[in-house]
Amino acid sequence: MSKYYFSTRDIVLMAVFGALSGVFIMTTIPLKAILPPGLPAIIFIPASTIFMLTARALVGKFGAATVTGFVFGLVATILPGGPPLITLPKYILMGVIIDLFLLLIKKEFDSSKILSIITGAVSYPFLAVFMYFTLVLIIPEKQLDMMVNQIGGTYIQYIILLFLGLHTILGAIGGFFAYYVLKRVKRNKN
Repeated sequence: MSKYYFSTRDIVLMAVFGALSGVFIMTTIPLKAILPPGLPAIIFIPASTIFMLTARALVGKFGAATVTGFVFGLVATILPGGPPLITLPKYILMGVIIDLFLLLIKKEFDSSKILSIITGAVSYPFLAVFMYFTLVLIIPEKQLDMMVNQIGGTYIQYIILLFLGLHTILGAIGGFFAYYVLKRVKRNKN
């Protein structure tokens, strides 16, 4: 039995895939100037899901997605033009959700395509909720009330549901592609 839970290989894999995710978010920054708000997420969410799920599957241990999420958030936060530090828990939360979901079902997601899609789908909706509540904490109550009134008080729930739905679909797309990436990696490994 090894002395440490994660081997050097595991740490390198989690660091590389976490850094890839963090750097990849930076590639969508230039797109924000020419595309409508939120549209770069169509590229970013599936790609980051692929990186997170691939790291979790290749390491194969509980906590691997959480550590990858921490590296992901750290790299994205410290790069110039990256998201603010307050979003770091968002990336860690994504890894925790993946790890807990796989612990709960007691299977690895790369065992079937549908399980990979479901794992990708459950990883992102919580982040949309987390970001909403982060905004509620950051924005003063009067400004938040003004924003809700400008959008329309009843429409805010539909907007949140729309964000949840889009995050779920994009995470599922990432899970779908992660299955094929892992299948290819494992085939080349043998």
